[in-house]
Amino acid sequence: MMHVSYGTRNQNHAKNDKPAPHGMRFTTRRQAKDEVVDWLRFYNHRRLHSTLGYLSPMAFERKRLGGNARVAA
Repeated sequence: MMHVSYGTRNQNHAKNDKPAPHGMRFTTRRQAKDEVVDWLRFYNHRRLHSTLGYLSPMAFERKRLGGNARVAA
């Protein structure tokens, strides 16, 4: 059994938050990885951040770069 600790419980205060895998237990490494990757996708692509003008980090970067973002190879 694996134990994942990522962030703190206080980071999960907003209603639109997906709970971070803090303290979750997984039977396989793959399950743990999938949960962490899913949470990171949510956090970076869908979660709104008040310090970024209520944009997701990805939307903020796209706006900041003026649509000139390039995908890394």
